[in-house]
Amino acid sequence: MNQSHYQELFTQLPVAIWVEDFSVVKKRLDELREICGNNLLDYFRDHPEVVRECAGLVKIVEVNDKVLEIYGASSRNDLLTRLDQVFTEESFEIFGENLARILSGETQFSTHSPNRTLDGRTIQVELRIILPDTYLHTWEKIFVATLDVTRQFQAEQALKQSEERFRLLYRNAPLPYQSLDAAGRFIDVNPAFEEMLGYRREELIGTRVTKLLTAESQKLLQERFCAFLDDGSVKDLEFTMRRKDGTLIDVMVKGRVGYDLEGRFKQTHCLLTNITEQKKAQTELKKREHSYRRLYDQFRILFDGIPDVLLLLTGDSRLTWANVSASKACGIPVEAMIGKTCRQLFEEHSAPCDVEMTERCISEGEIGTSLVTTPDGRSWGVRAFPIRSEDGKVIQIMELAHDVTDKIKLQAETMRTGHLAALGELAAGVAHEINNPINGIINYAQILINQGKKEGRQNEIAERIVKEGDRIATIVGNLLSFSRDRVEEKRPVVLNDLLQEALSLCATRLRKDGINLELDIPANLPCLLGKHQKLEQVFINLISNAQHALNQRFPAPCPDKKLIISARPLTGKGMLEIVFHDHGCGIPEGVRDRILNPFFSTKPQGEGTGLGLSISHGIIQDHGGAIYFDSLPGAFTRVILTLPIAG
Repeated sequence: MNQSHYQELFTQLPVAIWVEDFSVVKKRLDELREICGNNLLDYFRDHPEVVRECAGLVKIVEVNDKVLEIYGASSRNDLLTRLDQVFTEESFEIFGENLARILSGETQFSTHSPNRTLDGRTIQVELRIILPDTYLHTWEKIFVATLDVTRQFQAEQALKQSEERFRLLYRNAPLPYQSLDAAGRFIDVNPAFEEMLGYRREELIGTRVTKLLTAESQKLLQERFCAFLDDGSVKDLEFTMRRKDGTLIDVMVKGRVGYDLEGRFKQTHCLLTNITEQKKAQTELKKREHSYRRLYDQFRILFDGIPDVLLLLTGDSRLTWANVSASKACGIPVEAMIGKTCRQLFEEHSAPCDVEMTERCISEGEIGTSLVTTPDGRSWGVRAFPIRSEDGKVIQIMELAHDVTDKIKLQAETMRTGHLAALGELAAGVAHEINNPINGIINYAQILINQGKKEGRQNEIAERIVKEGDRIATIVGNLLSFSRDRVEEKRPVVLNDLLQEALSLCATRLRKDGINLELDIPANLPCLLGKHQKLEQVFINLISNAQHALNQRFPAPCPDKKLIISARPLTGKGMLEIVFHDHGCGIPEGVRDRILNPFFSTKPQGEGTGLGLSISHGIIQDHGGAIYFDSLPGAFTRVILTLPIAG
């Protein structure tokens, strides 16, 4: 039997059933118990506002059609908003007593309460409250079977007001009535009782009620009848009675003792409610609960076996469920994740939860996809699926996240390899075209130096030609070295040499754009431990980004168009801090968390691949370092690198 069939059965049950979530109420009561101990009933009586607060915290999960009929609701949504809308003043007091009973350990009990229908009528209801063992510690589901006993209650009130008046009315009462003497023999029954048991009144008068009870109910009657006579009243006692045709029915008895004018026992007055269908409904609920639990366990095993992260979020982006893979990805138990918002999970536990996409999915109701980089550096392909209620409103979001970190790195590395290969081919061509003529120029200049006078204008010009020719040869050599993607081991690297080689490829562009370069590199800095070529690639990328930012803010030369590169050792940490500080346009607030994402770029279309910082981030992490950003839009950006010191 599938879930839709179960839902149909639940909806059409002849007994009114509420399914209510008390989990938030339990948390509130746990807080109160820390303050005032376990005796909350007295506390509730002294603080009725707390009872009202708890009633407002109850979440109605589901109701069936019978509930709509009793409370005059046109749709389920009329009742799913707040439980206390059907409460009277007396209902709140009884609600507090029910909370105290649940806290004391009672998991199944019945109670009576006045309620208010949605059209303002006051009705009397019998409530059978069931807290399944499965939800004993969370109160996430409490089942409440509701029986409209308004007429029964009215009959009982009439019984209290006038014995004689009741005698005139009970014969036509719709509820079965019986009257017993002190020995438990029938004095009277009404037609409804005759109809319920199949006996005629004459057959019962003078016989013991035990004749109609099962053995177990006979024992219960013996235990409780004397107490009934002593106390003067009884309610919510359940018996199993045998009809004349031999069939068994379950009844709930509510009664009081009648006294004569001198206060002596006269007879009992009891109203019986046939709860056979209600009991069947409760049994069916238990079966369905077991079936739902088994189905839930099956789905749980299935979802926990999925290696991808699954998150179930409410309409306000709070987590209600997650699979084991989500717990592993966040590094905390699922229980600790429940109730946190998507943003909290992302920022505090690096959960692959896209806040913007989730909010968009909730508002627009469309499936969303995105690529998210979490604070721990992992990349995730995330899809969000809206879950709608019967009226089409988005009430939950299911997010599926797949770790694509390795795939992204492979794509980036492949693209980088392609770029370097193309650059290598270009560099090789440039070297071939430039090296031969530049060597000729250097040789001819050297001949002029050798043949000329040691002092004089001609000799000075020739030496400049040799010097500039050597510089061109060095630049070509550095370009060739940078373009070769060679396998390299980590070794001690002098930071100043590394910067000079990177600047040899960038300095001309910086001068051309009027950028003032300042270096603050102490001469006695310890060596870095790293791969020379990889670190040079990072430095070139950061210098290029700074150049772009400075040109954005200052299109023309300006004294403030400045790039400052500084370094210092971090005492006691074995690390070197290197800072690239530009006075450019800064990083916009809205994109700061995404600048390390692969293929994300703030540069205009065609001016950047969006891979530079992503690759640089990977290189820095591979070296055991870190990269941080400090930026003020429109003022500056500081890129801070920390790298390990050799030895």
